[in-house]
Amino acid sequence: AAPPPATKSRYVLRPSSRCRIWWDLAGMVLITYDLIMIPMTLAFSLEPTPFLQTMFWVSLSFWSLDLFATFFTGYYHKGTEILSLKKIAIRYLRTWLAFDFFVILVDWVTWMASGERGPALARLGKTIRIVRVA
Repeated sequence: AAPPPATKSRYVLRPSSRCRIWWDLAGMVLITYDLIMIPMTLAFSLEPTPFLQTMFWVSLSFWSLDLFATFFTGYYHKGTEILSLKKIAIRYLRTWLAFDFFVILVDWVTWMASGERGPALARLGKTIRIVRVA
């Protein structure tokens, strides 16, 4: 017998929804950008340009919002779509929340401690995010 269809809270986003897929694609683009730009910034001491500063804020804002969005995104467990807010929160608390929070916290603290408030050092924490994607 097939599992019963998942009941969806109006606040929960299905993991395969068009919106979530676009969100995840945007995250992949930002990770790719960081993979290229972090080594370049560190190796060549690039001066903060308006473009680099804008990308820093876009990325930091995206990942900060993603931390909260994950609490409202369903997941699959053994082929069954889970859309319960309680189960989503418990799973996130037990898996990636500490990691995500630490990476974002490092970015924010480094930015606040930086004299120039630029993207150079604060972006180091994002390189760790590759571990989550793999």
